[in-house]
Amino acid sequence: MPMAKAISPIPSGFHSLTAHLAVSGAAKYIDFLKNAFGAEEISRSPGPGGKLMHAQVRIGDSILMFSDDFGVEFGLPPLAQARLPFHLNLYVPDADATWAAAVAAGCEVTMPIADQFWGDRYGHVRDPFGISWAIATRKEDLTPAEQQERAAKAFGAHSRPFRPAASPSLSAPAIRHRARWRSYSPFFEGCRPPAPTGIRRRSIEPAACSFPGTASRYRAR
Repeated sequence: MPMAKAISPIPSGFHSLTAHLAVSGAAKYIDFLKNAFGAEEISRSPGPGGKLMHAQVRIGDSILMFSDDFGVEFGLPPLAQARLPFHLNLYVPDADATWAAAVAAGCEVTMPIADQFWGDRYGHVRDPFGISWAIATRKEDLTPAEQQERAAKAFGAHSRPFRPAASPSLSAPAIRHRARWRSYSPFFEGCRPPAPTGIRRRSIEPAACSFPGTASRYRAR
């Protein structure tokens, strides 16, 4: 019997790009997403050992897919932890209200919410399952020239000349690395830079940062 032809190459409710996550505790993640972001459960597919093979929820106008981690069952490396190389960017009508709900549901603040130079009310949180979220509301539609002007003012107001203290333990690459770190001070004001890749740490201590949730950053001495 021939297969029915799809009406659209993209299923109803999906966009061209959709995040598909693996988490530890997918059923609990559904409950968390409902509390934090008002998610609507679409479906769940039970798997072995009480895990979920697949789950779909809708947040706003977008679908998020995820499953339990089956690394042990398939002989895969463990899931990455701590600082992941991505954020799920969530635009909402009221960023502050969503922010408050996310924090109340257990999210950790990693970048405080604030009015940003590109026109968004914007901040970062990490959820209890290790996924990083950027919560935002567009407040102003700015031209590229306006964004550049505001960026220059924002960075200029926070930047300061970098004068490395004389120390035989700091190599030239380490000094250059710390100078580059200081140039991004609007987002990391008050944080000591981490040791650059390839430069051996002599000792490690927690960095002193002004942002909540950034006490786990480290610096080399």
